[in-house]
Amino acid sequence: MIDSPWVTPSVEAILITVVTLLLLRNFADRKRTPFICQAMTFLGWLLGFSMVFLIPLDIYTTLNNGDQPEDALIYIWYVYYWGSFGLNWTILPFTVYYLEAGEFTWRGKAWYSIKRNAPWYALYALIFAGLCCILFLTE
Repeated sequence: MIDSPWVTPSVEAILITVVTLLLLRNFADRKRTPFICQAMTFLGWLLGFSMVFLIPLDIYTTLNNGDQPEDALIYIWYVYYWGSFGLNWTILPFTVYYLEAGEFTWRGKAWYSIKRNAPWYALYALIFAGLCCILFLTE
């Protein structure tokens, strides 16, 4: 048997990708649904479904290796975390308003999306600045 830290996650990633593609093919109307919407749905489902395999794999490697996690699994968690973060806080909200816009050009749609998301991003920046000030003052 091949003893590599990348074998199990690779097989699981292929399996999750195939299942996600089959589900998307089954539930999405490819003629009426824009490609970008299908792509965002695929990414969201793929990241969500991968938790089913990543958590048991992480527990198994922790029990076998003790406090030394495998580098491959740490890398996979970084990709998963930052991928989910970027998708949920920037890409998906932008895409929702981009597809909702009634503008005729891609620049007009992008500008509409930025204007609709700007209050939320300003609120996030304000909260982040407040938390940084609290951390700075308490240390």
